[in-house]
Amino acid sequence: MKQEPLKVATSAELIDELGAIQQALAPLKALEKRAGAIRETIVGWMARRKPEATGTFEGKRWVAVVGPQQNQRTIKNLEKLFDRLGKKRFLDLCSVRLMALEDEIPLAERGEFIEEALRGPRKLELAPLGRRPK
Repeated sequence: MKQEPLKVATSAELIDELGAIQQALAPLKALEKRAGAIRETIVGWMARRKPEATGTFEGKRWVAVVGPQQNQRTIKNLEKLFDRLGKKRFLDLCSVRLMALEDEIPLAERGEFIEEALRGPRKLELAPLGRRPK
């Protein structure tokens, strides 16, 4: 049986398909936000329980099971780790959150430590033909 070659969509077809998908998904954004808020509330019911505890909560049609807290690893002694690895290797492995630096370093001094350049992701916006994206 001979297989048909894949049709390569034109740029117009892809743009129109993405627009239609985006339009169909738009009403779901509010539902997604509400679902996230409800999830937080349900998980919050476990706040006073032991970290290893599991909770089961029933509705009229669904059951929610909230599992134990997940393991989270942290560095116990940063200074000791620095001594163990040495300055060069430690700095090679180290990363610093920019938001944390912005809290520590005054705006006037940040240019000495922080570089900003156009190398991030691009933003794509769609609008119906005849209207410009916002």
